[in-house]
Amino acid sequence: MAYIECPKCSYKALSVATRCPRCGHNFPIQLIRHPVSEPQIHKLWPVLILAGVLVTVVVMDMVVRHGAAPRAFTGSPVTPSLDSARYIPPQPVRETPAPTGDSSRSVEPLLSGIPPTGGRGSKRYATTWVNVRENRSGGSAAVRVLNPGEAVLVDSLSGGWYRVVADGRTLGYVDRLYLDTASPRNPP
Repeated sequence: MAYIECPKCSYKALSVATRCPRCGHNFPIQLIRHPVSEPQIHKLWPVLILAGVLVTVVVMDMVVRHGAAPRAFTGSPVTPSLDSARYIPPQPVRETPAPTGDSSRSVEPLLSGIPPTGGRGSKRYATTWVNVRENRSGGSAAVRVLNPGEAVLVDSLSGGWYRVVADGRTLGYVDRLYLDTASPRNPP
């Protein structure tokens, strides 16, 4: 920091002081000038030009080596297994009449284009209260709620969602995180 000397008592004070701290003499007002640096763009031009030349060389090298035209695929195609690649054409949604007799279990219309497998589902148990969804998405409408420990039949797993079936009809879809193979001991 710069100092100025008081003309009256010769005491050194900071250059930003307006009066002497010892005798109180008023110093003349001095404007503080900060050096202004000019932009240093002119120093960057060589670096920018060199970077542009390097990018151009790399791109041109890639074009020369690989050619500008797209190449034909020469690898072997991936063949999915028969279990995962079974194509079943989509079927229209069919309306089913309301169930008769036991009205505590609602049977929804067939919600998927793939028909449920006849009786080949596996048993799963709800680990908590869980929504049975209309589609394999947490954002789709809930069509039913499973109680903790409630057993359901599931026949397919796709995208982390089981398809829940009952009486040969699709009830909806449940996230696999909420279904377990073991029955809970003490459901809440």
